[in-house]
Amino acid sequence: MENLSFFSVFHAVSAFCNAGFSTLSSSIYEESVKYNYFLQLIICWLIITGGIGYMVMINHYYIIRNSFMNVICKIKSLGIERNYTPARSTINSRIVVRTTIILLVSGTILFMIAEYHGTLSEHSLFGKIVVSLFNSTTARTAGFNNVYMPHLGIPAVMLLMALMWIGASPASTGGGIKTTTFAVALLNLWNQIIGKEKLIIRNREIPPSTINQVNAVILLSIFAISTGTFIISFSHPDVLFKDILFECISAYSTVGLSVGITPGLDNTSLIVLILLMFLGRVSFLTFLIGIFNTLSKRKESGIEPYYPKENVFIN
Repeated sequence: MENLSFFSVFHAVSAFCNAGFSTLSSSIYEESVKYNYFLQLIICWLIITGGIGYMVMINHYYIIRNSFMNVICKIKSLGIERNYTPARSTINSRIVVRTTIILLVSGTILFMIAEYHGTLSEHSLFGKIVVSLFNSTTARTAGFNNVYMPHLGIPAVMLLMALMWIGASPASTGGGIKTTTFAVALLNLWNQIIGKEKLIIRNREIPPSTINQVNAVILLSIFAISTGTFIISFSHPDVLFKDILFECISAYSTVGLSVGITPGLDNTSLIVLILLMFLGRVSFLTFLIGIFNTLSKRKESGIEPYYPKENVFIN
């Protein structure tokens, strides 16, 4: 009973914190739990709640509380007056929730299609759905695995790399470039296609500074992952490129998933992975801003000079 309690608490904390650590040698792929679909659904729920972001959770708490109080106040016999602050779903919450749902559903469907006759073949139809949902969830920075990772096909590996890169939501326990970054980048891309200058979401304008930050975060993540992959490939030319890229994305997004090559890497490659984990966790952009502010001796004048505008040909 004591071992069961420790197992439950350890995995609950590990799942909610998107850590991915397990007391089982093969994680959730262990023979004793890999067919326990109820356990996997609970872990999925904990991963999602930990990765959704505290601001979103608090925002929805106030919305649910106000809805409950509205019902209570309508019962006149209770004599309760409305004395609470109204709350509504913020743009950040809407983007996070909708992007998370889209990623979970599309990831589940695509993983099931890619591995239906592969790693999912040993499961029932219900099991295939749960295992696919689990992989769609855990890839976004949790790090548990309930399939044998080296046996995954290339389409599934590419899907997991994309989900790992996007990661969880801001102000959460997860990593990655974040769901809001990905969503704003796509919405801004659509704006460029249809010829709109301003990014408007539900009658709210997303400021240009936010879009610039989104572009910087995406560019820096690509630079960090590419550089890490480039360095490791020098030390291990015999290792497949997709495996090295998978490990680097997993490290930068602080996921913890592996296709099994990490134990065989040399010290230089391990240091590269450590640096990628550090930069991904603190945010590469935040790290560079901190370094620049520390080393820069330039004083802010408080007045921005005006410069004439001139276009540069992009395409």
